[in-house]
Amino acid sequence: MMEQISLQDTDGFLSDKYSITVDKIKTNYKEWFSLVQKINCLIYDMYTNFDVKNNDTIGMYLLSIFSKVHKSFQACSILYSYGLEDDVCIIFRTMLESLFVASSIKKDSNNFNKLLKNQEIENTIETNYLIKTGVIKDKKIQNVNFDEKTTISNFAKLSDYKQMYHTAYSYLSSYVHIDLNALAKNFILKKQKVYSICISPSADDLCFILTEAVGLMLAYIDIVKDYLIKDYTNELNNLKSLHKQLQARNK
Repeated sequence: MMEQISLQDTDGFLSDKYSITVDKIKTNYKEWFSLVQKINCLIYDMYTNFDVKNNDTIGMYLLSIFSKVHKSFQACSILYSYGLEDDVCIIFRTMLESLFVASSIKKDSNNFNKLLKNQEIENTIETNYLIKTGVIKDKKIQNVNFDEKTTISNFAKLSDYKQMYHTAYSYLSSYVHIDLNALAKNFILKKQKVYSICISPSADDLCFILTEAVGLMLAYIDIVKDYLIKDYTNELNNLKSLHKQLQARNK
């Protein structure tokens, strides 16, 4: 359990003195941050060995999302080092969405058309709004068939991540939406009464969240590895083995 650290005498998370807290969190969870760094270094080496043709639309899409997820992966590590756990959960949820969609497309390229249809529907909704508000003139409002839209839940099923959708994704959603259970974490209770508002850094669930985040990043590497001109099998197996060891230790 990460101890509560007062921010009352500082400028909060933006304080110059806050580096002391960052160092403390990184020390307490040094093995996890070390694994994240190893994965990060491997991915940057991979960027120099990708080979995707310009006419390979799906390949370009998968690599584009891969780079986006990788940035989010790094952001999670940085935010966790600051004890900004709630924000990590919000970012991680978007990473899961990307995994569901990309994995379904990797499994069946026809699922890319479902993504295009979703984009078409969203564009139509936006255009209809601009027509209604008079921004766009001389155009008629188009009908939108929402039954043609593929939900994140459906993409999860198509990608064989249905269980993860109902566990990790549902859990993380409470941080994105106005969920009273998540908001309750912002209060410190004493004798079942609200004692104060919690403005301190938190890394209580770091092992659980980073376990999932590392697993997700490794899974995404598997999605795009066919586009690599260099074989990273040994490096990936070593990282997966280390991940399993830490995962088992923190159960």
